[in-house]
Amino acid sequence: MNDFNLKTFCSLEDKQEFWNFCKEASEDKTQPAHKNMWGDHSYSLPYILQNTNRFDNNNGEFSILYHGDKIVACGGVYISEFSKNVSLAGTRLWVKKNYRNLMLPRNFILPAHKKWSIDKGIKQVAICFNEYNKNLIKTFFRTRLGESGNRVMERQPYHLFHSNINELSFAVNIQDTPQWVLYESLDSNWSFDWSTIKCF
Repeated sequence: MNDFNLKTFCSLEDKQEFWNFCKEASEDKTQPAHKNMWGDHSYSLPYILQNTNRFDNNNGEFSILYHGDKIVACGGVYISEFSKNVSLAGTRLWVKKNYRNLMLPRNFILPAHKKWSIDKGIKQVAICFNEYNKNLIKTFFRTRLGESGNRVMERQPYHLFHSNINELSFAVNIQDTPQWVLYESLDSNWSFDWSTIKCF
């Protein structure tokens, strides 16, 4: 995993390369999330980064992963609107097609989001899944065909879900969208009642 380097959106002096990455991602019609990567609508990543404070330093952080000098992945973390003690990690996550089997979110983006959450005193860090990608939840619990068990069994303290992993049995309403949630408790003495934002 050499030559990978994580930066934040706020630290970029020239953002044009990142906008090009987003535009290219939006053209990958095989992925339902492509529609979130470009456009002048309120849920597009460029709109959120330029017109809201969701990923500003106090509220959140947006991570951009480089391989050498090329952007290969991105994703953000922010303090949820429903609790100041819960952060949502891996939001607007995107990995370039030829990098999708390298576990880049697991090894770079999600650990950065966990660290940001710990530094902010967050008590739970969650990742959310839409209807179209909730099948990915199972990859956090078991190995895939032909894969070593090390990915699940040998999580290090910096990995998300190192100390515990919790799955909600129901969908919740986040940003006006039904979401399925996994979360790690960072403070065992605190809990959030997820049923207060339950869908349906």
